[in-house]
Amino acid sequence: MLATLRKPALVRIYLIPFFTMLVSSMVWSISIVYALALGANVYQVNILRSIRTLMGLFLLVPIGMLSDILGRKTIVIYSRSVTFFGVLIRAFASKVNHLYISAIVGGIAGRGFFPVLLSMIGDIAEEGEKQEAVSFLYLSSSIGLTVGPTITSMLLRNGHLTLRGIYKVNVIAQIIVLLYLFTLIEETSTQIEPGEELDLTHLKDLMRQPEFQKLSGMALLYFFSRSILQTYIPLYAKMDLGLSDDRVAMLSTYRNMGILVIRLLCATLLTRVPLTYFLMISLGLGGVAGMIPIFAVDYQALTFSLVLAGISYGAVRILGATVIAKRSTPENRGVANSLYNVAISSGNIFRTFTAPMADLYGIASIFLLAAITAMASIIPVTRMGKQ
Repeated sequence: MLATLRKPALVRIYLIPFFTMLVSSMVWSISIVYALALGANVYQVNILRSIRTLMGLFLLVPIGMLSDILGRKTIVIYSRSVTFFGVLIRAFASKVNHLYISAIVGGIAGRGFFPVLLSMIGDIAEEGEKQEAVSFLYLSSSIGLTVGPTITSMLLRNGHLTLRGIYKVNVIAQIIVLLYLFTLIEETSTQIEPGEELDLTHLKDLMRQPEFQKLSGMALLYFFSRSILQTYIPLYAKMDLGLSDDRVAMLSTYRNMGILVIRLLCATLLTRVPLTYFLMISLGLGGVAGMIPIFAVDYQALTFSLVLAGISYGAVRILGATVIAKRSTPENRGVANSLYNVAISSGNIFRTFTAPMADLYGIASIFLLAAITAMASIIPVTRMGKQ
C-alpha cells in the first residue's frame, strides 16, 4: 500500500486531476446559477449541459485512438487548452447565446481528459500497482473537486467576487494548470511510428467481451441517473427553495465530500470485498440518493442526498476504471477507456429529454426516474463474473 506514492512519475500524474478538477469545479458549481442569471430557462440549462457531452461523445474514441498514436501528453494538453478557451468565453458572456458558443468550444475538447490519464496510469504502473494507482488518481481528483466549490462558496459569501468574477479568476488558474502540464509532465506511451497503421484487432476483441458489454450497459443507466441529480438538485434549490448562490455552490462541496470519503477507503475495500459485489452496493446507494430529493423540503435533505450520491459515484468510477485496467492491453487501453466513457456520456445526454417530463409532472417525477434507473443499472452487473 502507498507504493505508488514513491514513484515521482505517478505522483506528477496524480496532481493533474487535483489541479484541473480544483479549477474546473470552481465554475462547475455555479454554472447553472450563472446560466439562470443570464436569462436561461430549464430547457436551455439542459441543452447547455448536453452540448459538450454530445460533442464529446463523438470525439471520445478518436481521441482515445490518437492518444495511442500521438502520445498521452499531447492529448491532455490539447484537451485542457481547448477547455481554457471555453472558460474564457464564459467569463465575458453577456447572454445565453454566448454560453452556447462556450459549450461548443468545450465540446471540441472531446471530454478525453480523464480517460487519457487512466491510460497514462496503465502505461507506467506495474501490474500489482494498477489498483492502487487508479484509486489514488481518483482520490486526487476528489480532493480537487471538494476544494474548488468550497473556495467559490467562500468568495461569493464574503462578497469578494461576483459569479462573473469567479470565471475571470478561473481563466488565470487554467493558464497555471497548462504551464504545469507543459513543463512537468512526461510522455508515458510508446507512440506508433509514422506510417504505421493502428491495429484494430484488439479493439474488436475488447468490444466482443461480455464483461465489457455489461459494464457499458451499467454505465449508460447509472450515469443517466447521476446526471439527473447533478442538474435538477441545483435547479430545485435555486428555483423552488430560493437558496442563495453561495449555498447552491456549496451543494457541490457536499457531493464531492462524499466522493472523497469513499475514495479514501476504496483501495482498502477493493482488497476485501469482491469487485462485483462492491459495484452492486454502490449502484444501489445511487438509487437511494435519487429517492431522497422526492421528499426534500429543506437544504439539509438535499445535502444528505448529494453526500450519498457522491459516495455512490466515487465508488462506481473507481470500480469501472479498475475493470477496464484489468481487461485492456497497452495496444487498446486508450480506446478502451474512451469507449467506456462513450457509454457514460450517452447516459448523460439522455438527461436533455427530461425537461418536458419536469414541466408536466414536476421535478419530483424526475428524481423518481433517477432512483429507478440507478437501481436498474444493477441488473447488468449481476450477470458479470465474480472479480
